[in-house]
Amino acid sequence: MINRATFYYHFEDKYDLLDKTLSEVLSINLESINFNNSKLDEDTMMNIFKALASFQQSLHNRCQVEYETELAPIVREQLEIIFYQLLVNQYTNVEKQVLKVTAVFLSWGIHGASVEWRKNSSHISSEEYIKSALPYIMSGIDFKHNR
Repeated sequence: MINRATFYYHFEDKYDLLDKTLSEVLSINLESINFNNSKLDEDTMMNIFKALASFQQSLHNRCQVEYETELAPIVREQLEIIFYQLLVNQYTNVEKQVLKVTAVFLSWGIHGASVEWRKNSSHISSEEYIKSALPYIMSGIDFKHNR
């Protein structure tokens, strides 16, 4: 119900619209987790993983085509922002560049794990899938013990 000029004023093409829509839906899923006073601990990691897995499963169930290639950069970018903010809030004495690189690793890792879960392990819950790995992941990013 909008004219063509209005559409192209806001979006480059239909793929741009899809990207922005998916980004917004993912953002809503992740915003259901209260990050304001959150620390990057096992519970926060679990909640992020569950929200991401739920988003991906829901999208997979609704889409007939493979969307992973187009979706991956959107997911990783949003996750990187969240992880970076959590790390900055929690580790005020660590260099920002170190926290940035850590956020990149975490975003790619958790995204990859959620894709792997959806493709090969969705017969178990996302919580069960990630739970056993969380202590090892978290001890690996504990800046207090890794200096």
